[in-house]
Amino acid sequence: MPKPPLVSVVMPVYNGDLYLCESIDSILNQTFSDFEFIIINDGSTDGTGEILKLYEQLDKRMRVYNQEHSGVTASRNRGCRLARGKYIAPMDADDVSLPDRFAKQVRYLKAHPEIGILDTWVERINKKGILINVWRSPTTSNVIKWEFFFGNPLRHSSIMMRRDVVEPLDFYGNFSFIEDFYLLARALDVTQVASLPEVLSQIRYHEDSLSKQIIREQHKFGREIIRSLIAKQLSKEVSIEAVRTLYYMNRSPVISSLEEIDSAADLLMQLYESFIKTVSMNSEEAGKISHSAGNKFFDLAKLAGKKSITKSIVIFTYAFRLNPWILYTRIVVNGIKRILRSLK
Repeated sequence: MPKPPLVSVVMPVYNGDLYLCESIDSILNQTFSDFEFIIINDGSTDGTGEILKLYEQLDKRMRVYNQEHSGVTASRNRGCRLARGKYIAPMDADDVSLPDRFAKQVRYLKAHPEIGILDTWVERINKKGILINVWRSPTTSNVIKWEFFFGNPLRHSSIMMRRDVVEPLDFYGNFSFIEDFYLLARALDVTQVASLPEVLSQIRYHEDSLSKQIIREQHKFGREIIRSLIAKQLSKEVSIEAVRTLYYMNRSPVISSLEEIDSAADLLMQLYESFIKTVSMNSEEAGKISHSAGNKFFDLAKLAGKKSITKSIVIFTYAFRLNPWILYTRIVVNGIKRILRSLK
């Protein structure tokens, strides 16, 4: 019986012929070659099937499975259950992996057996492949776990995960819309996570992407997952209105009452104090979490300022206490960045 590959790449695709070749090529051209490439064709009706047939004939590492349209969660689960590798590398059919991604992730995971999920920094690109910005996720486990209280700081097409960590979790379960966030949020209980501070993936943002089509449902279920994580940390039920205010601070304009903003500020302080007290961390991690909490209080203060200057000042004092440099970083530095962008 042939030796199983070290890495299993799992890609679901549904009507993805527009970017599929670029995505597949980015995997087949990896400098690391000990992998199998499992692609679940989820009932595509465009040219996806023909493209996959051609690639399967060209490279023996390709394993294509065709099925009736069942959705992305079912497709990811099927791919993961077929995987034979020690590590699973999820991939979306419109994203790109840079040539050294697998080599560097495998090297890191071999050297750090305590890390069950490894992310990388990513470039966000548009439908034409033009750079939008760079997403720099936190690099250490405790800071990543802190950021999960406010959303998913990792990008799914850039992670590599140990199969023996995620298999007992039944992979993505039956959770629709944000199945990746659901998996990662549960994995936090059983493993440490990390991110390589190097751009090794490109994530494509465009009008036809799945996340754009179902963004309302994603936000709804995302808030529920975050509410569950916070409730577990604080060992008590938490207000969905307060969670909603925290969740939307940097996503879109949110209409919150002064009471909801005040409740969100109180929840944020409880969460920060509990996390700092109960999680063992080094001084660098503690500083980054304090800085992060300060920034979030600053955003709440801005929301409160639309309704009450007095309440805004009170909340801002929390921000200043946790991050004394916040005026410089949020006003001066951001102002300089805006000026530089306007000059381009």
